[in-house]
Amino acid sequence: MIKSKLILMLCAMSITFSMATKVMAANDTQRIGGSDKYDIAIEISKSGWANGSKYAVLANGENFPDALSAAPLAKKYNAPILLNSSTTLNNRVEDELKRLGVKQTFIIGGSSVISDNVKNKLQELNIKTTRLWGQNRYETSVKIAEQLDFNGQVSVANGENFPDALSIAPIAAEKSMQVILTPPNTLPESLSNYIKTNKITKTYIIGENDVVSDNIANNFPNSERIWGNSKYDTNIAVLNKFKNDLDLRNIYLANGENFPDALAAKNSSGIVLINDDMEQTTGDFISSNITSKSKTNILGVQE
Repeated sequence: MIKSKLILMLCAMSITFSMATKVMAANDTQRIGGSDKYDIAIEISKSGWANGSKYAVLANGENFPDALSAAPLAKKYNAPILLNSSTTLNNRVEDELKRLGVKQTFIIGGSSVISDNVKNKLQELNIKTTRLWGQNRYETSVKIAEQLDFNGQVSVANGENFPDALSIAPIAAEKSMQVILTPPNTLPESLSNYIKTNKITKTYIIGENDVVSDNIANNFPNSERIWGNSKYDTNIAVLNKFKNDLDLRNIYLANGENFPDALAAKNSSGIVLINDDMEQTTGDFISSNITSKSKTNILGVQE
């Protein structure tokens, strides 16, 4: 029998919270899953871009920072984010690119992240390629940001752990806000230069002080810290902060331990991170915001 991790999580939730019943009672509950992270990204693409897309973003499936930094770029071009291995173009990804009718891809990361073999294969398929990369994940996030229309707002998240960046990525995409990744304590030169050359009017620091220290935050103009006592609490704090910018009639539930489950920023929707031990704040948010009119999208690996 195929077992879904997230379905099991929802069942576990019902022991303590009543919202699982509300989720299943929603008029439209969609399960988007696959055998692995690559399948999930493809299934999200099929669900969100049934009629195809001229553009696609290609990121390394083992390298979460690049994929999350690219969410606003994907939103700008109405493009799915597809995950690939580093050395060759996966057959499943190639098939999805053909189905979509993609004419141009944005390759996120240098040739050690996604090789020139992949780039050359795309070009053999008559797909134009643009590679966005830096010497590290932090500089790569800046290179991606440079491709976006700058509105003065930036979000800053830890580049060494995915949950906080994951929480802000779809919101940043909706608000045309750049996602800048940073180490927890020391500001890289690429970020220092970015701050100097851009007129930042508002900065959202995602996570508590040990995730993004004040030493980092104080470099960014007009900064506001959004945080909670855990990654799940921070996730809900972010959702509550930007609640008015989200379409909560369409909501995604994703495993807080696995970033590829949540590469879905197409529908102005927030991503709620869940696990086996449901946080009170997460339960309260779901209970308050999922109604019988909600469309609930459950993302996760099927086993």
